[in-house]
Amino acid sequence: MRTHPYKSIMEYYTIAHCPHMPKIDGKYVVAEITSVIEYNGAKYEIKTCCTACANAIRNNPGKYIKQKDNNTVVAVHKDTNEEVQTLKKV
Repeated sequence: MRTHPYKSIMEYYTIAHCPHMPKIDGKYVVAEITSVIEYNGAKYEIKTCCTACANAIRNNPGKYIKQKDNNTVVAVHKDTNEEVQTLKKV
């Protein structure tokens, strides 16, 4: 089976989506702004589409940030509760 030459490159990069902004035309909004959010005494880098979304997450991090397993913390979308990005501890 042949694969597209860019497939391995695209698998390397992951696109983060904003956990707060509602879907537009059924698609998550791409997140490009990095902010630091405190959750359970630790600080994490989270990406959002704008500073207003970062502030909304900062005011209620438990709604957006979930512990996936012992070493992985993820951001979930506020409306769908689906994982939209993996967070990096800082």
